[in-house]
Order: sequence, then C-alpha cells, then structure tokens
Amino acid sequence: MPLICRKLDLIRNTWGCYGWVISQVVTHVVGALAELSSDVNARNTLRTSGALEPLILLLNMTHPPLLRNTAKALTQLAADPQCTPFLEELDVMRLLWSQLKSEDADVQAEAAWALCPCITNATVRTIQWNLGYTSKTGLKNLDVELRGTYK
Repeated sequence: MPLICRKLDLIRNTWGCYGWVISQVVTHVVGALAELSSDVNARNTLRTSGALEPLILLLNMTHPPLLRNTAKALTQLAADPQCTPFLEELDVMRLLWSQLKSEDADVQAEAAWALCPCITNATVRTIQWNLGYTSKTGLKNLDVELRGTYK
C-alpha cells in the first residue's frame, strides 16, 4: 500500500500528459484507498507514508468521480484523531468546503459527509468561513462560526 500512496503524487503530476486514462486510473486508486482507509492500520500507513498531502491535493482536480472518491477517503481519515492535525495543517476543510459549490450533487454530498468528522475532531478553537453568494443556495455574505473544543 505505501507504494500506491507514493505513486499518487507521480500520477497527479502526469495528469495533464495522459488526460482521461490517468483520470480513470487515479479515480480507481483513490476509490481503493477510500475502502482501505476504513481500517486503522491502513489509516496509520497512509498518515506515516506521506500520502495525505497528495490525496488532499487531488481535491483541486475537476473530475467528479475522483472528487467523490477523495472525499470518501477523507471522511474515513478525518474520523481518526491521529490524522486530524495533519488534515488541519493541509487545510482540508477549506478544500472540502469549496467542493460544496460543485455542479455535481454527489460531489457536494461526499464533501459534506467529509466535513462532518473534520469539524467534530477539529483541534482549533474557532473555525470561520465566509460564504460568498452561490446561485445554488442563495447565500450572501453569510459568516458561519463553528466552535470546537481542544481534544
């Protein structure tokens, strides 16, 4: 499994060269990581092998199935208190929050599910987001403040 994790960064970097084929491969690899991340040992391996950063960087892609699988994996990882500090350091909540603006309803749903354990296990005292206007929700300049406790 660590080999797969190390290859995520290589695949992400070669995405532009191979387009659709790479997107399908990466989507399936991340889907497998999402399934594996339900196991504590697999989560520890992902955390210690440095796979969290390349996984989170995939949230910057635009392929909806990949975004869904990435959010599924992050849902499992965010539920693990040992992974939470790494996820916060890599700004995963902001990236997941931006997925709520996606055109794909399934991407939105997976991002929302992934945000739940991120917020629940947050180690920061206050998390603030300034939500701009979105045509889907009709929200204008809404400040949302979520208060967490130190774990």
